Amino acid sequence: MTFWFDNRFIPDDRPILQANDRALLGDGVFDTMLAVDGRPARGAAHMGRLLRHAALIDIEIPYSADQLLKVATELLKIDGRARGYHTVKTIITMGPGARGLDIPEDVRPSCVMMAAPAPSPETLPPVRAILSKTVRRNEHSPLSRIKALGYTDNRLARQEARRRGADDAIILNTSGNVACASTANVFVLQGDHLITPPLGDGAIDGIVRAALLDRANVFERSIAPRELLACNGIYLTNSITGVRSVVELDGKTVDSEPVEAARLFPFF
Repeated sequence: MTFWFDNRFIPDDRPILQANDRALLGDGVFDTMLAVDGRPARGAAHMGRLLRHAALIDIEIPYSADQLLKVATELLKIDGRARGYHTVKTIITMGPGARGLDIPEDVRPSCVMMAAPAPSPETLPPVRAILSKTVRRNEHSPLSRIKALGYTDNRLARQEARRRGADDAIILNTSGNVACASTANVFVLQGDHLITPPLGDGAIDGIVRAALLDRANVFERSIAPRELLACNGIYLTNSITGVRSVVELDGKTVDSEPVEAARLFPFF
């Protein structure tokens, strides 16, 4: 495996982040995008979002979205990933600095990019989900809607789902409304309309979510938990896995109509 780190390609056996990197304080953001046959899917949207999220937590990156997208394409080629499905993960941190919360005057952000195999979205099974009982999403925090490094709540929710025999967990916010799943946005089908929580409810600023909202029959509004079992279908959306139907929630059957991810969400 090859990494790209601060404007150079290096082998994966080389150290990257320093022990005093402010990533240890959570000062960083990340993005994971799908690549199909060596071509990043919706790459401009991913890299543009990454830079927006970095700016939200005061990280100024010395690369443009176009530059990062070119790096991703080159990395896939160098790493021998020109065929099939792969992920490209980009991590931006505030970089090394002195201890404490204040941002050092000489701060120098770091950027890491790596690629890995990914499953074909069309081969993934439907989802058995739970409503998380142990984690709530803080919709009042600006971090709730960006891909910040502190993802422990999401991990705990996913572990809870595994312990309860499910695949994923739907997380409620502090007001008791649906926010998101551990690594996906949530959509419900009501009649002919798809509904998804607004960003203000703690929903992550998802790429698939944004693309679906461009459609005429997709809307934003708060979703109460009781609506999940009264709707015509529940769907989880993610840039790597596409659109997946939820067929079980807290052990109860959900009659979600199966979807073809490539049809509902063309990756290119």
